[in-house]
Amino acid sequence: MSLWSSVTKYFVPTLLENMVRDTATILGARYYLREHYASGMFQKIVRDIALVSLFDGSTQVNLSLIASQLGPIAQNKQVTSTQTNSSHVIHNEAADVSSRIKRACSLAEPLPAFDGEKLMLTNRGRDDLQLGLYLVVEQYNIQPGDGDHESFASDLKLLMHRFVQERRVLDQAVRDLVAEQGDISVSMEGFELARTHCILHAASACYFMWLHNRSTLDDRFASGNWLVLCLIRLLKMLSPRENLISPTPYVERAVPTMVQLLQEGRMFSIVPIQLASSQSQGYQNDMRT
Repeated sequence: MSLWSSVTKYFVPTLLENMVRDTATILGARYYLREHYASGMFQKIVRDIALVSLFDGSTQVNLSLIASQLGPIAQNKQVTSTQTNSSHVIHNEAADVSSRIKRACSLAEPLPAFDGEKLMLTNRGRDDLQLGLYLVVEQYNIQPGDGDHESFASDLKLLMHRFVQERRVLDQAVRDLVAEQGDISVSMEGFELARTHCILHAASACYFMWLHNRSTLDDRFASGNWLVLCLIRLLKMLSPRENLISPTPYVERAVPTMVQLLQEGRMFSIVPIQLASSQSQGYQNDMRT
């Protein structure tokens, strides 16, 4: 929890800030307007979103917390169920990791009872999403569904292979930097490795969220078009010039879903929550204020 919360606190605000900046570029001078154009709502978002990354620790504080835990995490041996040395132990450990990830990601799984005594200031060198990423390629057995693009299964496997490669590179870079500097929580190099860890964490979280909920949520979620697009975007953050997979067929399939959600007044989210109606008088008054 200590590591995942820091990753979330750094990655989500910075991702949203970048998204708002990109949107402002598309809107051009219109985003300055406080009247007429969307009632000045976007201009308000531009002002307000800058504060999000400051609450409960700044981005630098969270990157430092993440970097301080990367050393022990990078020492974790790759967990696979096919290793010959103590194979039954390795298999059990891989099964335990997969089980914990499923409990954390599946919306159908009951939440465990809260135990405050288990709260820790560090992850004690464990990160299930890191270990789970190593298991993806070995355990990959995704068959395309009825609503999937014909190349979905192979594209997803190719993308996950790339993220596993990036994870191996990162873990080795962390080990090398720790050997050189000792404490990497206050160095620029450590911060850069922490940023990379956040991207890989997001990729792993997206994959397992889809994997463990595709049979229980609606077809729009289960199709996996959003997953491929998310992974392509995350890979671009690591390697901007790499064009591993064309996003075009997935964009063509995802856009109608987004338009439908917009027309229905629902969030672009895994669970498309109904948004408050903009027709209510109270909402309009708040916007004018």
